[in-house]
Amino acid sequence: MLVAIILVAFRLPDPRSTGDILAKGAPSKLRRIDFVGAFLLAITIVSLLLALSLGGQKFAWVSTPVLSLFASSIVLGGVFAFYELKYPVEPVFPPSLITKRDVITPYAIMALQSGAQVSVSTKCWPGTKGRKLKSITDDVFHTALLSRD
Repeated sequence: MLVAIILVAFRLPDPRSTGDILAKGAPSKLRRIDFVGAFLLAITIVSLLLALSLGGQKFAWVSTPVLSLFASSIVLGGVFAFYELKYPVEPVFPPSLITKRDVITPYAIMALQSGAQVSVSTKCWPGTKGRKLKSITDDVFHTALLSRD
């Protein structure tokens, strides 16, 4: 990481030397960064991940803390989407990306593949006959051990 910082410091061109002076009235480079959108996205993801990690472990899925975390992630996600549509000059996630097939197709494939991997590796697998298993590998091992008898 130190090498990357040094390379950027020495190799990144200075806009003043290349003639890229900002026009009068144009926002500065720091003002173009969407700090509010980044904060909203981070808080949305954190609240969703907290709900998913606490649910079923420390709290019941229908407990008040888990449901309020899910609700807050939905509300904050809506606020993030509304904000990204209306206000920033350069949004964190440009809403126009959703309409591009070249962008949405890999995301859809990744989501479907992740869902398939999670469904294979969790304890909710048909054929467990009521046994409480940690993963599908437990079922494979139990089947292999029981078939040896």
